[in-house]
Amino acid sequence: MSIRTLFATIAVATLPITGMAQATIERFFVEMPDSLLLVLPRKARVELMQLAQRGAEPVVDNLFGLPTRIAHKTDDFLSILLTPSSRLEIRKLQTDTSEVFASIYTLLTPAPDSHIVFYTADYCTDIPQFAMPDLGDFIQAPDSVVYIERKRLSSILFPLHIGAKWAAESEMLTLEVGTQNLSKEEQQDANALLRPVVLVWQRGSWRKKRL
Repeated sequence: MSIRTLFATIAVATLPITGMAQATIERFFVEMPDSLLLVLPRKARVELMQLAQRGAEPVVDNLFGLPTRIAHKTDDFLSILLTPSSRLEIRKLQTDTSEVFASIYTLLTPAPDSHIVFYTADYCTDIPQFAMPDLGDFIQAPDSVVYIERKRLSSILFPLHIGAKWAAESEMLTLEVGTQNLSKEEQQDANALLRPVVLVWQRGSWRKKRL
């Protein structure tokens, strides 16, 4: 057994278990059921957190034998590059009555495509979930022509991807439309019509930020 593996084994055994009602980002990530994060089992997650706490390079091998690394970490936010083509972001959010954890899993190629799930501190999803905006919200055109442009863009953007990314230091979520099937000319045309949608979390609800 290598020193690194031995350290990870000891860390699993000694990591204190506290009430999930006071879950930290680290605890939420480490204690996630393996079924929610198949590529990175609990033992590897513990090792990753321990490496970060020691000031060492926070990189471990996932089940594919590929590096998983911490890209960014604060008290309320964690960004993990699970594989070279996928990213997991977790942000701890406050509502008027409790805390929730917003998990964003993003496939980074060929165009960022995100899946957002809201969890309670004990991994229950029986709470209101996030709904992606309508394509019309991304179109920067007068209201009188948004309907026409939505129909046209819906056809050229299919299959439609919406990539989501948290700001590292704030509860601001940026959403962008992407696809993989456009020619260079079509992409330029689409870019001229599309804009990101930026949402700010305010204790249980979203406020759309004007750009």
